[in-house]
Formats: sequence, C-alpha cells, structure tokens
Amino acid sequence: MGFRGYKFRFELHASHSGLHNSLKDQHFHNFTIILYISNLETMYDELILYENIESHITQWMDQYQNRHLGDVGPFQYNDTTIESIGEIFFTKIQRDLKNLELELLRLEIFENPTRIYSVSEKILDNSVNELRLEPVSFNLDQKIEKEFPETDVQEEVAAAMAESGYGEISIEPLESFVPKEKDKTGKNMEAVNNKYKVMKLLAAFTLLLFGAGVIMYIIKISGSYPRGSDTLCHIYRADFIYNSFKSGVAYPLYDSRWYNGVEIMRYWGPVPLYVLAFMEFFTNGNVLDAYILFIGLLVVLGGCGWLLFGWKNNRIGIAAILSLLWFLYPENIRVVITDGNLPRALISALVPFLLYCIWEFINEERWHFIISIIFLFSFIGLCHVGIAAMLLFSLLIFILIDSAYRKNFKLHKYILIGLFLSFINGGIWIVPSLHGGAVSKGESTNQVMKYFFNSVFDSLNPAYRMQGDLECFYYGISIFIIIIAGILLGNKKVKPGFLSALLIFFGTSKSAYFIFSNLPFSQFLWMIRFIPFSLAFAFMSFLMWKNLKKSVIGIMCILLILDTIPAYQYIFVKEEYRIRDVEASQYEKADTLSINEAKEITNQRMAVFDLSRYGSFAPYYIARMNPKVQYTFGAGWEGAKTATNIVQINSAFSGGNYYYLFDRCLELGNDTVLIPIEFLNENGTGARIEEMIRAGEKSGYRFVGQNNNSFLFHLDNDFKSFGTIVEYDCIAIGDSARSISLLFPVFKEGNSSNINDYTIEELRKYNKIYLSGFTYGDKAETEQMLSELAKSGIKIYIDMNKIPVNMKTNRHELFGVCAQAISFQEIYPNIHYKNQKYKPKEFSNEPEEKENSLITWNTVYLDGIKNIDGYCTLNDMDLTFSGTMDNPNIHFLGLNLQYHAQISRDMEIMKLLEEILEESKEDLPQRAIVPLDIEFKGDQIVIDSQYDNVNTSLSFIDIFHTEDTVMEENNLLVVNNGRTTINLKYPYWLEGFVVSSIGIVFTIIFIIYIYKRMNKRKSVSIK
Repeated sequence: MGFRGYKFRFELHASHSGLHNSLKDQHFHNFTIILYISNLETMYDELILYENIESHITQWMDQYQNRHLGDVGPFQYNDTTIESIGEIFFTKIQRDLKNLELELLRLEIFENPTRIYSVSEKILDNSVNELRLEPVSFNLDQKIEKEFPETDVQEEVAAAMAESGYGEISIEPLESFVPKEKDKTGKNMEAVNNKYKVMKLLAAFTLLLFGAGVIMYIIKISGSYPRGSDTLCHIYRADFIYNSFKSGVAYPLYDSRWYNGVEIMRYWGPVPLYVLAFMEFFTNGNVLDAYILFIGLLVVLGGCGWLLFGWKNNRIGIAAILSLLWFLYPENIRVVITDGNLPRALISALVPFLLYCIWEFINEERWHFIISIIFLFSFIGLCHVGIAAMLLFSLLIFILIDSAYRKNFKLHKYILIGLFLSFINGGIWIVPSLHGGAVSKGESTNQVMKYFFNSVFDSLNPAYRMQGDLECFYYGISIFIIIIAGILLGNKKVKPGFLSALLIFFGTSKSAYFIFSNLPFSQFLWMIRFIPFSLAFAFMSFLMWKNLKKSVIGIMCILLILDTIPAYQYIFVKEEYRIRDVEASQYEKADTLSINEAKEITNQRMAVFDLSRYGSFAPYYIARMNPKVQYTFGAGWEGAKTATNIVQINSAFSGGNYYYLFDRCLELGNDTVLIPIEFLNENGTGARIEEMIRAGEKSGYRFVGQNNNSFLFHLDNDFKSFGTIVEYDCIAIGDSARSISLLFPVFKEGNSSNINDYTIEELRKYNKIYLSGFTYGDKAETEQMLSELAKSGIKIYIDMNKIPVNMKTNRHELFGVCAQAISFQEIYPNIHYKNQKYKPKEFSNEPEEKENSLITWNTVYLDGIKNIDGYCTLNDMDLTFSGTMDNPNIHFLGLNLQYHAQISRDMEIMKLLEEILEESKEDLPQRAIVPLDIEFKGDQIVIDSQYDNVNTSLSFIDIFHTEDTVMEENNLLVVNNGRTTINLKYPYWLEGFVVSSIGIVFTIIFIIYIYKRMNKRKSVSIK
C-alpha cells in the first residue's frame, strides 16, 4: 500500500558555517525542507485532515529564519552542516508531532536538487513504503539518475540504493526482507523495530550479571574479605540494623557497645546500611555473605547506568564495556576494597543514573527527568552528606561549563534548584547530622586534608599499582589520554564533560592543596574523593562521542581495559594464601592480638590502645562476636560524643602519660585495658614500662600479664556494672588547657572554654585554676571575677601563649601583662626559676616549622610583670616567662613550656612545671568506684544508683530525655541516688521534619512549574 499522509515543503533562509562553526566561512543559503507526515494511530484508516500543520511548523521554523544557525538553540553545541541540520530538525519535529499523534516518516533537506540529505527512522522506498526496520539516515552524494524500484529481496534493495547514489549502506542479513504493513494500532511494527535493540541490551545486561558473578565468586573463594580499613564498621552497623529490625525496631537510634553509647545512624548515612542489611535477609543473617552480595549489587547497579546511556544513544556495545569497567576502574575499586568506604561506593554506582537524567533533561527537555534528578540526589544525600556536597560541587563545574558551551542557562538553573531541594528534602536526617559530635564543636579533621592531594605525575603513573601498591591513588593514564583527545578533537556536545573531568583531576594536585586548604568549607574539598565524579564525566563524554571511528573507539577501549587489569590484585588471592573459614580466621587473629583473653575477663567495658592500627577489626570483633563486649573505642570517632575523651587518652598513650591514661580509662568505665607492645613509643621499654605498670596500679588496675603482643590490665571489683564518684581539686579551662591535664591528671577538663560560663561559686570548689586558650565576654568582668577568686585563696595560672586579644589595644594582654612574640632555634636558652637553673631538651620535630634545617619554636615572653619568678637569657636580654602582679595568687606563664613538655617528654621541663604548679604528675583526683545497675530496654535506659553524683560512664547525648535530675560531666552522664529512666527520642525531630516538609512542598510546586513551563515551550514549538 502506498503512502497516505501529507508532504510539506518549507523554505528556510539562514546562514551556517563549516564543521566547527567557524566564523570565517559563514554564508547564507535557501534550504528546502520536505516533510512526510502521517497520522500515527489511524495510518490505514480514513485520514484526519489537519489544516494548521503547515502553519504550525512554519511558525516553529521562524526562530531560525534569517539567522546564523550557530547562535540558535541546539546548534550552539553542534555542527551546522546540512547533515547535522537534518538530524536535529528530524529529532525535534518528530518528537513534537508525536504529541499530536502524528508521525514524521521522512525529512529531506537540500540546498539544491542535486544534493539531498534524507533522514528517517526506517528504510523507505520512493513511495514512502517501509523496506527496513533499522533506523538509518543516508546521504545522496550524486545526482539521482534513476529511481530505485520497490523490491521484496534484500540484496536487490541494497544494490538499487547503491546504484542510485545513496552511498554505502550497511544492511544486516535477514531471513526474509519483505515490506510489512503496520496494523491499525501501530504496536506490532514498533515492537519489531525495537526487537534487535532489546536483544543487544539483554546481551549486555547478561554480560554484566556474569561479570558481577565472577567478581563475587573470586572474592568468596579468596577468603580474604572484607579487607578494607572501614568495611567491618559498616558491616557491624548493618548487622545491628538487621537484628534490630528482626526484633521489631525499624530504625534503631542507639548502640551501647561503641563509644560508651553512640547514635548508630546519626552521622552515618542510613541508606547504605539498610541496603547491606537488606542483603543480609537473603543470606539468612550471614553478614559476611551479605557483603559479597553488596559487592555484586555495586557492579550491576553502576553498570546499568551506562547501559541506559547506551540504549538511548544506540551505543550498547561501548556501554557494555564501560559498564563492566566502571567497578574495576582504579579509584572505584580502591574505594570499595582497600578503603572499605561502602557509602562512597554506593554513591559511585548511582552517579551514572544521575548523569543520565541530567543529560536527558538538558538535551531532550523532558520535564519528568527533574523528578528523577531530585529523587536520586536525595537518595545520595542519605548515603553520605559530605560526599553529596562534593558531588554537588562537581556537578556545578559541569553545569557551568556545559551552559557556557550552549550559551543557555535556562535548563541548567532548574537542575541546580532541584539539587538544592534534594538536600532540603533529606532534612529529617541531615539536620540532626549537622549537630553534635566533633563536627559541631569545630574540631575539623583538616589536618589530614593534605593526604587527599597527590602529585599529578604520580597520579598518572601506573607503575606503583602494577607493583602491588593497592593503597596508592592512581587516576588512570588511559582515561587521561581520552580526556585530552576529547578536549582537542571532540565536538561541543562532549567537551563540557571532558573539561569537567580534567579540572577535577588537576584539583587533586599538591599545588591545589595550598589554595583549597585556606578556603571556606575546606572540609568538603578533599579532592581525591571527587575522582569518581571526574571519571563519570569522562565515561559519559566518551560514550556520547559519536563521530569517533570504530578503530579509534576500539583502541581507546583497549587502553581502558589495560588500565583495569591490575584490579585483579584487589580481589584475587593465590590458592596457598586463601582462607577457608573467614570467621575462624578472625578468631585466630583476635587470639594472636590477645583480644579474646581480654574479652573473657571483661565485666563492663574494655579499651584497646591500637591507635586505630587494627582498623575496624577491633571494634567489629569486640562488639559483635560472642561474647559481645562494650568498647570505649569504635569506628568513626568524629561522630562520638566522647570524641574529645578518646583524643585525650590516645594522646596520653602516645606521649607516655600513663597516669592520666589509666585514671581516665576508669572514668570511662573500662575494667579491662589492653596495650599492644608494637604501638608503645620508642621509650616504651625498661623504666617506661615499669612506670606504666605503676600508673595502672595507682588507679586500681592489676597487671594481668604480658605476651609477645600485648600488656593486659584488669580492674578487680565485685560489681558487674559500676560508676565512679570523683572530686577534683584543680580545673583547666580553655581549648588548649587539656594539655596540662595530660601532664597533671589532677586537673579536670572544663566543659566550656568560655570562663564566663562558670559561676564564682562553681569555681570556688577548686584550689587551682589553669587558663589556656580560653575566651571571655567582657574583659573587665573577667578580671574582676579572677581577682575575687584569687583573693579567696585560689591559685590561678594564665598561659599567655593563648590569651584573647584586647579589642581596644589589639594586644594579647590581661591585668596589664602583655604577651610579646619570640622565636627560639633548636632549644630554649637556659631557664632560671626561683634561683634554680633548668637545662631543657632540644625541641621536638612535630609541631613547629623548620627554617634553614633548624627547628623554630614560636612562643611568647611576658612584658609588664612586677614580680618576676622565672626568666631566660637571650642575647644578653632577660626574657620573663613566669611571675605575678599585685595579687600573688595570679600567675602568668610564657614560653609554652607545658606543650614542649608534652610533645618532647622533657623531664627537666616537667620538673620545672611541677615546681611552678606545685603538683606531681602522679597526683590523681579522688575517684571512688560504686555499683550501678544499668538496663537497656529498646528505646529506654534504666539506671539504679545508690549514691549521688555518680558518673555512669555513658555518653551524654542529646537523644536522652528524662524527668529525673541528670548532669553532664566531661561528656558523660551523671545521675543521683535512685532510679533514673531515660527515654531515647529522635534528635531534632521537629526541626528536621519542618525542613523536609518545606522541601517536599517546594519540590511539588517546582515540579508543577517545570511541567507547565516545558509543556508550554513544546506547545510554542509546534504552534
């Protein structure tokens, strides 16, 4: 049957240029455009006449009339050759006509009748009958001298088309090649059209599943899993959620076994944990097998995103290769296997889907993709809010570059609004996660930021990884080559992705560190963590680079594959090193480390001073494997309320301050302390070990014994659960005052650094007050308060190295005493204090900068002191470091002696500080052990105490709600005599609910606006 429909002819007067839109060869043409249009649903019924079709399309083309095409719409990032014009017009007009139930069968465009470019999704004969079902566009390079005949045989069709000058046409062999009429519904023909494409997609997906299965099998038989530094901590949390779910608690708030009590999902995104817990349901509670399934999910999920790109752009073959390589690419597999950062790994698997939705929204202008963008990014934010912020920054780079190439920001701004709304939608979890923990106290981890930058040359050097260094950062020389080639040779459509990838990569250089470390929000600029997003931009652009020759594509794919070959080292283990029983291997490891012995004698809680060298193994094994024991440490200490306590006792262990270590371990409720020998400092032998044993005994810890690996201490008492009652005679106030507590444990660490937060009555309980790094509200009031305390007999020591600035004089001054800056090289001069001479050690290398290979110690001396107690001489000038003013109980200190004593373990300076403070490092606060009965009942904690002011050793966290009297002391919960009932409630629930509600409401309004706006644009484009 012949063609039944409309044939429209349009004239377009516009200018265009060559392949790259050069400004030099712009010229005008009269383009003739012929459209073959039929009714979509009733093609073989009576035709429906549309009198306005011609005027509608004419109006649509008016936007291009008498203009340079390179300045308009889609041509801003595409070539303006006649072929490109035909392809783009066909796609745009076809999509709009489908909304009107019309079908564009063929578009022809030419400058003169001797050279016609024809576009169609089907092979049609001259009567517009369908001859082939594969999408094709072809170029008429020569003058048509004869029409090719309609035929039923494939070979004849190909020969006729070639003879007619249609160029080289690739026609797949078919069993029968007979024109087939479309049924009345048109559904049969559409199904046949997609059959081959669907088969290719199914083949690619099957290959992806097979690859995931192989990876899972190799990891399983190796037995060396999970090997990442953080993997076990995520497995522990997921297993905790799984068991809570089984007991009827869908969203557990609290885990009593880590960090003296911690909120299990407040600072760690819930989505990866629930996904891993869901995997555990399939393994019947075997969390290690659930981890294997999770790895398989990452492979399949990440690969499917690239298969979507391939399906959309008819590049399923390349997409199949990229889908397998995505998980195995260097940085991606390192994050999963070596780092064990499962939230980052899940985000990396979701990024291809997000990029697909963004690409479709920008290029196809389909409003519903904004819903997918918002949903996906909200999901990512609930995986890891910090990584989501990094992804947002990466997307901002891409959006700005892409909009600059397109010279249009209209759609891009909608994406940014959608991403912002995604964060607000997750407010129910994000709001609490931004409060509490070490983050809210400003205790940034920027000191490790420098480890997330690397030399560009090292990042592109595959040798380290090939030699077995699996922890090194390697970007991938193959993808770098592709990026450079894409920037130099690619079209405007793919360059934004390549440029974004390159900018992010150069952001990981050591030179960039010095810039980013001084920027606001630098905690989100750990640039190596941006690399999966850089790789995603590069993969996307490579997949969309359609004008590449097949041979070049093949070479690039081979390079990518070669770069992933060393990935086998992450998952493959030689047979002689394979582990047959993972849990038995974990038991043997714990036995070797004396952890099993320590667990057996623990009644309440234990501490292992491994300085995190055991990774997540110790907290996982101690808290999860039977017998399950409470643990002072854990994984992810930044989110613990006791973070500062943990930093302090670890610092005490590193510095050899054992009296402080054991006293504070008792405060934290540890009846067992395990100290690995390998982590003792270089002076941890002989006299130092004897001092450690004496310090333990002074706090009541019996030295159980020593083996080749550890020292074991145990607190013998008759209570299964206990608390402590303590009395301090001294208090240290200020951010840097904690160092004096390490040296002299008798000093209590103040809860606040602002001295005005304390009352005079509260401070009168102490004999001595040490101030360092403190703040105040009003200087005159502070001086009056300190003077009043000193008059009552309290001795006050003010560290002038950390004194607030006097806002009136812009000087570091208090009570008329000024701190004057001074620097020493290598060592202090000889120090004199009350007729005694002290000879200090050389400065430690740790804290200060070096100048000309000499260690420089920056500190202060005192100016304005009336009564000088101590001084040192430099260049025949006496520099005061200790003394008093009118009140002999207010002492001023300089030279930063206590910090030097802490990091250098200078015994001479320790003697001097003991003389100044009139205290001994062996003096301890009066701490008594009392019985407690603590019961955990789901969302309740019930505590029975026989005494007042009992430190329960439980972290005092803001999900605790009670009508009984409780107090916070050094981040720990203090209760009084009787029963205290604590209810656990979701933190910042109302604030988070309000934020999420606002986000959802605005999201709905935004989606409706986008829907109307974009449908209006479509209507305008047709009318």
